[in-house]
Amino acid sequence: MIIDTSIQRVKLDQIINIRGKIELKNQNNQNCNDDMPVVLEIKHENSDPTFLTATTYNDYGHFLIEEYEFNQLGNWSLTAYFEGSNGVYTTTTQPLDIEIVENVGYAIIVQGKSLNSEGIKSHAKTTDYVYKQFRDRGFGDDDIYYLKYTTPGNEQVLDIEVDGVPTKDNVEYAITQWADEKMEENPANLYIVMVDHGSEDHFILVNESTGKGETITSEDLSNWLTRLEGNLENPDAINQEIVVVLGFCYSGSFMQKVSGNHRIVITSAAHDEPSYKGPKDKDGIRQGEFFIAELFHQIGLGKSLYHAFVVATQSTEIFTTSNSTPFQPLYSDYAPQHPLLNDNGDLKGSNQLNQIDGDGQISREIVVGVASSTSNAFMDVAIDEVPEIIFLADDEISTDLWATIDMPDDCLAIWAEIKQVDFSIQDDNGTEQIEMVLDIKDGRINSVTHRAEWHNLTGLFQKPGLYRVYYFIKDKKSLNVSQVKQTRIYKKRK
Repeated sequence: MIIDTSIQRVKLDQIINIRGKIELKNQNNQNCNDDMPVVLEIKHENSDPTFLTATTYNDYGHFLIEEYEFNQLGNWSLTAYFEGSNGVYTTTTQPLDIEIVENVGYAIIVQGKSLNSEGIKSHAKTTDYVYKQFRDRGFGDDDIYYLKYTTPGNEQVLDIEVDGVPTKDNVEYAITQWADEKMEENPANLYIVMVDHGSEDHFILVNESTGKGETITSEDLSNWLTRLEGNLENPDAINQEIVVVLGFCYSGSFMQKVSGNHRIVITSAAHDEPSYKGPKDKDGIRQGEFFIAELFHQIGLGKSLYHAFVVATQSTEIFTTSNSTPFQPLYSDYAPQHPLLNDNGDLKGSNQLNQIDGDGQISREIVVGVASSTSNAFMDVAIDEVPEIIFLADDEISTDLWATIDMPDDCLAIWAEIKQVDFSIQDDNGTEQIEMVLDIKDGRINSVTHRAEWHNLTGLFQKPGLYRVYYFIKDKKSLNVSQVKQTRIYKKRK
């Protein structure tokens, strides 16, 4: 049994829904029934517990407490108990710690642009997604300063408020003045997210009023952060964390100058690496930054920065690895892109976080925003399982694939992208994210087995060697794309 962990931080007097799920299978390997009772114990650290009863409302074991209000600041805990019914085992969750806070935080989002406008729709898709995740995590529009291009081809999106056009001066204002005023009045963490093309030590912009290109260097960004920190007078504001998330090629080159005390820096790639776009979505537009989208997907689920970084990094390295990638001795893998995180101020950044010391200890305690009153991210359709490995004989040129799905009725689309044995990317050391054009095959939901299936994928597996299959599913309500799953297919040589 699990509880929706996105409610680990809640705003005082906020009304939320508490969701959970009993694992689907019972002792007879059958689905759960509805109307099975679940008891929830809700306790403030200085008060006696309150007990509430919910019942499962579908065959997938989901339960819901609607419109619960946490009316006292401090630390709470939530535990769910199920005594067993209809052959389903008795189970109890580990207590979920919940922090009730007054202030959510502040965010600055910057969409960059190159002079040729390459990838502008993809980058806008990513920054719009980041904006929506902040809103879903309790940030008001007044808590977000969004700089986005609104020229033809990059139009305004419904329910997204843009505060200005991206220029170097406007980014400087947002950091040194807007954030200063917000943090002084109501101290809370500051999040800065920048997405676009980049080169070593440069984030690329276009000043549309002049038509000329502009760049923000790591020194520019560091100086603005130093000015902001130096101008803060409220003691509570001084001790807040500033989280800088950089999504562009070679963004790791910013790590050394931007890192510092009370700063958490996350980059989508190392200093000498390009970054990658996401899979081809069903609207025809890729995420401009696969890692950033994966990171904020986890943030939207209420995961800590530590957990979000770890999962997004794993997904990125799985998705970008190919047979042509040379071994990376620094990281002990074959991935061409390695996100980095620094929160200990040593100016280096880590790709693999240690459970005990080093980078990640502060990020482990940072949960962005608060639980959403409206988002159903916990209920998004997801891929549960796919075949881990498939072996093909030397004369086999096709195979079947499958994916088990949680809540298949909420599936808008499911597809697989197949990376061929000889797939390779020629990196020209440019500023643009790399776009992988793979073989895309749509799956179909089997109404009997409730899983997605692909049959007779003939002609895709001609050569001997290792193929990689990536699975994605899109939720029909939230339009979120699930975390990637992978199958490796080995075809024998003659």
